[in-house]
Amino acid sequence: NYSSWYDACVYADNAGSFIIAAAGNDGKPSGRGDYVANPARYPMVMAVAGTTSSDTRISYSATGPDLEIAAPGYNIYSTMPTYEVYFNIRYGMDQDYDYMSGTSMSCPMVVGTAALVMAAGITDKDVVRQTLIDTAEDLGDPGHDNWYGWGLVDAEAAAAESPDPYDLAVTAIQAPSSIVQGNEATIIVTVANQGSNAIASTLTLTDLNGTYVDSEPVSLNAGDSADYTFTWDTTDEDLGDHQFEAYVTPHPQETDTADNTKYSTITVVEQGSEDYMYVWDIDWWTQKRGRFTTLYFTITIQWDSNDNGADENDDPVVNADVSGTLSLSGGGTWNFDGATNDDGQVSFYLTRASSGTYTCEVEDLIDATYVWDPDMDVDNPDSYSF
Repeated sequence: NYSSWYDACVYADNAGSFIIAAAGNDGKPSGRGDYVANPARYPMVMAVAGTTSSDTRISYSATGPDLEIAAPGYNIYSTMPTYEVYFNIRYGMDQDYDYMSGTSMSCPMVVGTAALVMAAGITDKDVVRQTLIDTAEDLGDPGHDNWYGWGLVDAEAAAAESPDPYDLAVTAIQAPSSIVQGNEATIIVTVANQGSNAIASTLTLTDLNGTYVDSEPVSLNAGDSADYTFTWDTTDEDLGDHQFEAYVTPHPQETDTADNTKYSTITVVEQGSEDYMYVWDIDWWTQKRGRFTTLYFTITIQWDSNDNGADENDDPVVNADVSGTLSLSGGGTWNFDGATNDDGQVSFYLTRASSGTYTCEVEDLIDATYVWDPDMDVDNPDSYSF
């Protein structure tokens, strides 16, 4: 039930937890394809790939754009149960301790490094996550790639980072890219205290192309962050682009003020000029391991960027929330919920899938910019038999 997994991660993330997960061991030796498993591929989760002692990819480590970081995961001396379990019987592994391989060995390396960063004084989960990325040793293609994410975790470099005494930052602005004139836009600004002392300040949101301005008091303990919600009524606003500036007033002793400001642009459009999105494709495949079969399906979401209806040349919709049901003819229904990646795709899988005919139906499609038009769907619902 993918909906419950996703909801659990959302709950933990909203509670301030930093979630790190193994990317999975379904990658191909060629390194092609998107095989990052849930929950690692969720946007609030850091996905961890596995490397060998020579800093190369483990041949079966999952690959894909959702990977963020890599860590050693090959032939790792690890704990085993003190009593007999499947691994002892099937693979002849020892009790107590033995050598194991896979991204489940890599994930604890990153978790431990995150704990070291927090112990050094950086406690905000988003800052911890960025610290791991910023200090990672680049592997593979320069920058981010689908094998290693941002690179190999570097515990020494990450733990050496320490916060300034006073350091406020605007870390995010959530706002629609466009809105119909006359409607209200909700703008959420996230402010983080990246310093080591509590700070009280003021957050101001200003429309640089109009008359809107509003402010909220900010009071954050060291390492904390909070969301501040603003409402913008567009009834009397001009059509076109409106650039919003979110600015948190720095502490008098704050030295790093470059991140105290963040911008976002909202375009006001006329009624009837909305952009529509749709389900372009539902792609299926299976993978058999021993006597068990895993069923995979990938959903592609596009929007009518060419204003000529649904076609293969339309642009993908990024970070759209896709939810619906997977059902098996004759019995069995599962819910799914996930966000699309940069290619407008989101993938799900069902382990130990029984043979038969499966039907995937997208039942809800939510995005801050585009409106779902089910009549434009090209491949929804879709069925697959094996």
